[in-house]
Amino acid sequence: ADNDHFTLNKADNCTTGWRITGYYVPLEKDFKGAKVNLTVGGTVYQFRDDFIKAVRMQGSGYSDYGWVLSCCWQKRTGIIGACGKPLEKLAAVARDPALFKCKACIKINTDQLKSYTFSALDTGGAIKGKHLDVFCGAGNEAKRLANQITNNNAEVCTCQLNSHDKLMINICLLYTS
Repeated sequence: ADNDHFTLNKADNCTTGWRITGYYVPLEKDFKGAKVNLTVGGTVYQFRDDFIKAVRMQGSGYSDYGWVLSCCWQKRTGIIGACGKPLEKLAAVARDPALFKCKACIKINTDQLKSYTFSALDTGGAIKGKHLDVFCGAGNEAKRLANQITNNNAEVCTCQLNSHDKLMINICLLYTS
């Protein structure tokens, strides 16, 4: 997703002191553990045990079978956030729903992210208060990125999008859902 087309208005509300972390989706091919049986949708499959552990931690992962395994041991076709929309690398964040509603526009300023704009499409059990978790994609490269973007004193702004940006976001959501 391209973050350059968002336009921030003067009414943006910015605060500092935010904790920024990253999360990713594991790829089973990146794991080397022993194969274990797991029942998914009434069928027994074999997955690597260290991949299963990563799925429990991250919420879902891409299996060697070509589909996404959710932490509830269900098959999925893609990575879907708590707001019911697909997550795109460096375009979505998990947020505390008490602070931001679904699809809220959020701008994060850190040395690593350089004023990226995100959509609040996910939540997480550990995401409370002034904490945002950036979706970094899938696999080991995304895991490295997730570790690199951690920041304990970031500036976060809520965004007001102009009508052209709202139209572009709606078009993107239509084509990615």
